[in-house]
Amino acid sequence: MDGRWLLLGFGLLFGALTVAFVVQGKTLQALIAVVQTFWTLGGFWWYTTHDEAANTRLQRLL
Repeated sequence: MDGRWLLLGFGLLFGALTVAFVVQGKTLQALIAVVQTFWTLGGFWWYTTHDEAANTRLQRLL
């Protein structure tokens, strides 16, 4: 399985958890879920937009 789809799935999961924690008034858990959401969705974005560029730079070094 391609790693970017796992990142997208976890990003959506943590996004849903953020909403649930905000509704319940759990501030610390909501903050943690927000950080995880941005981290995983940012990773998904990076993986899908910069994959070839990173591979090309790595291949030039090797």
